[in-house]
Parts: sequence; structure tokens; C-alpha cells
Amino acid sequence: MEITRKYLFVIELEDPKAAVARGPAIKAELIKYSIRRPPMVFGTANRMGFFIETALQLKELKLDGHLLNGDSCLIVELGQRHAVEGYALRDLYAWL
Repeated sequence: MEITRKYLFVIELEDPKAAVARGPAIKAELIKYSIRRPPMVFGTANRMGFFIETALQLKELKLDGHLLNGDSCLIVELGQRHAVEGYALRDLYAWL
């Protein structure tokens, strides 16, 4: 049985207009990683949040080519030791 991991992707694009233009390409990239269609948790003018479930490890998740200078991405692994120790929530709170 393959072990899956759950992640929260929070993507912030420097230009709000870019979110409209590049948003579908970013979601398509996340669909490649995820074993299910990733739901969008939230979306604002320049921020998007997605949940994905994948067998890949954190270091294998990249959005190469979709993020430009000034853009940022926070990937938080949910569950297991990270959430139990509070790292996920602390990192997310600090970033937001």
C-alpha cells in the first residue's frame, strides 16, 4: 500500500493580474502531483490555497516555471508529526 501525504499549498503572486493569467497553469501542475483533484481552499486577488494528497515527499514538490521573481509559495505538510508538534500551524501563521 502506497503511503500518501497531505499538503496545503499557499501561493502568493506578486501581481494580482498574474493570478488570473497563471492560476489555471498552477492548478494544472498541482493536479499532476495529486492523486485526487485538488480543491481550492481559498482565493484572493493574489493568493491561492489548495489541498493536495500525493505520494511524493515535500522536496519533490516544485512549481518550477510557474513562479516568477516576487512570487512565493508555502507548502505545509499536514498530519503526522508536523501537525502534532504544531509546526504546520506555526509556520502557516508566521507566513500569513
